[in-house]
Amino acid sequence: MYEDADSKAHEAPKGQITETTLQAVLAAKKRLPHLYSISKLLTSLKAIALYKQEFRKFHTEKGYAHRDTLLWLGHLTKALAKQDKPEATTEAQQTLQASVLEVLKTEKNSQMLSDSAVTFATIYRNAGLESEAKRLMKQLRSQAIFAHSNLKLDPKIKLESYTWVFLVSFESTITGRKELYSSMMADLFMEVFLYQMYQRSIVQKMFFTTVLSYASRLLAFLKEVEDDAGLEIADKSVLEYFATNLEVKNLSSHILREFLHIVLVNLNEGEAEISILRAGLDATSVYMGKRKFAEARELAEYVDFFQKFYGGYDTLPKIDMGLRLAIVLVRSKAKLMNDPELRASSVALSGSIMKQIIKRFRTGKLQIVDLPIEQLNTACGLLGETQDLESLEVSIVPFFPWPLC
Repeated sequence: MYEDADSKAHEAPKGQITETTLQAVLAAKKRLPHLYSISKLLTSLKAIALYKQEFRKFHTEKGYAHRDTLLWLGHLTKALAKQDKPEATTEAQQTLQASVLEVLKTEKNSQMLSDSAVTFATIYRNAGLESEAKRLMKQLRSQAIFAHSNLKLDPKIKLESYTWVFLVSFESTITGRKELYSSMMADLFMEVFLYQMYQRSIVQKMFFTTVLSYASRLLAFLKEVEDDAGLEIADKSVLEYFATNLEVKNLSSHILREFLHIVLVNLNEGEAEISILRAGLDATSVYMGKRKFAEARELAEYVDFFQKFYGGYDTLPKIDMGLRLAIVLVRSKAKLMNDPELRASSVALSGSIMKQIIKRFRTGKLQIVDLPIEQLNTACGLLGETQDLESLEVSIVPFFPWPLC
């Protein structure tokens, strides 16, 4: 009715429409968006066009966080989502996300940030886009903590600490857990703190296992708070750091990832090097038992290399497990290897472990005579099998200090 009156008012010759009538028509025209929003036509294409017009006007005049802007954004996105068309739903999602990012980029008042976050969450919910809101929530959190996400933001845009009130208000509202606001804020602070400690340890070139200790705490906390997006980012960073220090180029190796897990799980034990060596030895034995020789060889190499960060085989318990690792590589099912090259590399690794152990005895800090007779027999047998006759002689001489002839 108002649209027809407006059309006729503009089409009528001058003088036929009084000024009072014209003003009434213009006033009614301004109310059209509101009238559509409370009518049965609230999701019609005409309504959408009017909502867009109002949304553009208010965000230009008053900013994206203003209540009038958010009012029309709510009407617009709800109407778009009701179209039941992929392109309309995508437009609603993109418009909402762009508006959220504009608020985070321009608004600095904490109360405005908190209030607008609650309103945005409500808009998402009213439009039936809760899953999209949760996806955005996780990406915003990753951007704030790790300065990385799938949002494709301008590198100059940083989510400073004053924006965290928006993130937590948005999350607590969209998840329906407003009573946990303080707990969520504390989790966010802790996550940032743990990540910064991990990054600082790398920048300051702290000892390898010290960095991994920080990494372990970070990853454990990310799992605890179920920050999947953050966990993916941190996990990739830790794996790259781990591989670099182990001089491994193949980051896609599932064996490398398995060994990283072994290290992180055992890193904070009382005798971490013993726990890691024992767990690595057990896992290698399992692969050998399943005739997965390549996997066993790869894992054994990582286990052996990692010991260098703890001083090598410098105690009798570590020597005992080093001997066992060397045995696993050349004895029993290892002899069933059909690949000559793999067999040769396994024997070579076993020999390398034995050389490290014998070298340790040569320093005089440990005496080979302190080895139990069973371990000594094992060591001599391995040295003979790997054709390391020089080391074999070193092993035997302490027991026969006088000439044999």
